[in-house]
Amino acid sequence: MMRRFLTILLLSCFTGILLLPTVDATVPITYKKSDLKAGRYGGTIISAIVGEPSSFNPLAANNAQTQELLRVVFDSLAEINPDSLAIEPALAEKWTVSKDALLWQFVLRQGLNWSDGAPLTSKDVLFSLDLFMNNVNSGIWRNYWTAVDLNVSYRAMDDRTVEFRLAHPCPYLPIILPPILPQHAFVNTANNQSLSQIWPAQFDLSMIVGTGPFIPQEYVPGVGVTYTRNPFYWRTDRSLNVLPYGDRWTVRIFSSESKLLESFQRNELDWAAISTAQRDSFMRNRRAGRYECIDSKDSLQNTFFVFNQNPGAPPYKANEAPLTWFRNPAFRKAIAYVIDHSAIIRDIYSGYAAERQTIIPPVLKDYYYARVSKYSSILRKEEDLLEEAGFMPGRDKVLYDNKGNRVEFPIMVTIERPDLVEMAGLIARQLQRVGITAFVKPVSAAAMSAALQENYQWQTAIIPVTSHPEPGLQLDLWHSSGSLHYWNPRQTTPLTSWESSIDQILAELSTTSDHRKRADLYETLQVIIAEELPLIPLPVQNEVYAVRSRIKNADEIPLYGGLANRLPNFWIGFSP
Repeated sequence: MMRRFLTILLLSCFTGILLLPTVDATVPITYKKSDLKAGRYGGTIISAIVGEPSSFNPLAANNAQTQELLRVVFDSLAEINPDSLAIEPALAEKWTVSKDALLWQFVLRQGLNWSDGAPLTSKDVLFSLDLFMNNVNSGIWRNYWTAVDLNVSYRAMDDRTVEFRLAHPCPYLPIILPPILPQHAFVNTANNQSLSQIWPAQFDLSMIVGTGPFIPQEYVPGVGVTYTRNPFYWRTDRSLNVLPYGDRWTVRIFSSESKLLESFQRNELDWAAISTAQRDSFMRNRRAGRYECIDSKDSLQNTFFVFNQNPGAPPYKANEAPLTWFRNPAFRKAIAYVIDHSAIIRDIYSGYAAERQTIIPPVLKDYYYARVSKYSSILRKEEDLLEEAGFMPGRDKVLYDNKGNRVEFPIMVTIERPDLVEMAGLIARQLQRVGITAFVKPVSAAAMSAALQENYQWQTAIIPVTSHPEPGLQLDLWHSSGSLHYWNPRQTTPLTSWESSIDQILAELSTTSDHRKRADLYETLQVIIAEELPLIPLPVQNEVYAVRSRIKNADEIPLYGGLANRLPNFWIGFSP
């Protein structure tokens, strides 16, 4: 082993690539190897986010900013491959499952160390699970466990092996296990201490110990977060050079997307996500700005036009007519036939957008089902459907229901997404063709979140949603009791028979490992949603990033986790 290490070190010196030594040559790490090409060590990589983190504890992560900043600090036993979307080992080297799928054994990689050099063992796994299980405030990970109603016991078999015993099968187990935290860094922490009190946002970050490629050192609100390289990281490139390549990572914090992009254009950032509307102007300036534009048509993104069918929503106390319309399947289908998807792709996104016909993106090939009911504006079926549902145009060419109510409603959309504001305006103009008056209601992201999840002050909305590689895990969205079940959330019992059917499908997905059966269940789920249309899939803009030419290994956008998922493999090269 020592001879092999010295050989690699000598070769690295001749090639200009320095392989950093492992912690202890007598306990070699079982590394996970990347397929990306070898790079060069050194330098600082700079990116940015909009908004502040809420915490630096991964178990308490409850906003996108926190999740983005901690993705590079902590790891779980398993992970989702950002390109293939397959479930793969992470801190665990492997796992085994009993025939009845009730007994799982995870084996940690040999020689794992925390960023401070302390060994990572099964005791850390048990500590993290205890902390997670004994605390009700556990962010997204708690949502997953609650969603699948997981009843599990666990124990350490030895320093590297942890056994889980389940009350019922759960195929999701590897990807819903929480991030692993270092027990030795929490010697004075009670298991029942509130997670919000552990590593809060205002905290000396230099005390944080992690397993990821970078470890945070300092956080200045409104300015940014600085990270340093973890010398004990457990991944290598394909030439067995230990990752990451960068010495430091700096994340700058901005109050708006426009200010972030201005900073990129001043050559202060290494990459930035841009909208398709900005793509052409960025393309024209890429030589002068020394960056490239990376465009991906495949993504996990969805955009939905959603109807508020919540009978308890405040807008319906004074006028329940819109609720009656929205709960009528024929009305919902008529709206779907009115919306011209090709016009959205052409006029809003200049052709840089992908069609959506169902709730599961086509990139999830094992689960995507194309043969669902489709609604094309070319078919012109909306007038017959509206007449069938009791709607008729008046002499003023305005549409009225069978009680003489004029059909009009607002379309709520987040002002932070100019493309969706434009889309709402285009849809409103398309609805005028059948006599429906719709007006665009732009609101802040915070106000939209409050309307959708708390006060229910809305009637229709255009909502962007990122699909999970395992859509069945998004029970908060698809289950009738979910808080994000936008059209009618938090139902104690399903209001409709089709929602009851969906709840049953989700229950079966959470316990079924057979791949063919899971595909069949997802097919049925898509067929039901496409037929009942509580939400209408809309086109989705391509993901586009502007990336500095000096950043290497940034040629493609991963399907999962965005460009930041490539961070350990980024290296700084010559910029022409």
